[in-house]
Amino acid sequence: IEFNRLDILPGVGSALEDLGLDVFVWVQDLRHTFSNDGQRFGVSVRVTDTANTVMIGSQGATTVKPMTFDQDKLTFDQNTTLFHGTRQNAGTVYVFDYLSRPDDSVTTPGQFVYAQQINPESFGEGINFGSSVDVRNGYAIVGAPTDSSVLNNAGEVYVCTNFGNLLAWDMI
Repeated sequence: IEFNRLDILPGVGSALEDLGLDVFVWVQDLRHTFSNDGQRFGVSVRVTDTANTVMIGSQGATTVKPMTFDQDKLTFDQNTTLFHGTRQNAGTVYVFDYLSRPDDSVTTPGQFVYAQQINPESFGEGINFGSSVDVRNGYAIVGAPTDSSVLNNAGEVYVCTNFGNLLAWDMI
């Protein structure tokens, strides 16, 4: 029969093995970049439309942000000394980008590598940023269900964009 394909129904059997086929082959573990207890890395996972970027929510992660003094007028050591503040359990989204290899194959696959960390604009503790993540058409939508920046525990949804399919995302 012209264009006849092999249909394999789910169930018990060894048809794929007998044919030497693997539907999914393990190639890599994506691990928490800055691992600490209770950060819930992997609570949400999404892949971009191009399958070149994986976004992984970690709603219990500690967020680190640069601190400014006097509306950024005061500097230390000609801007060589920087200060950072932390917020426990604020949450974050880790972004991993795919780096292909010239000889990309199942036995020599490219790798997803840590690219960036998307942090919430509000800097409150326990806002659970990253508890949900979705990504479509250059937009990443990140949930923070206990964000209190507007009302107490009212939650907030953050939108990031990457229209050029670059290897980085920006908060809008």
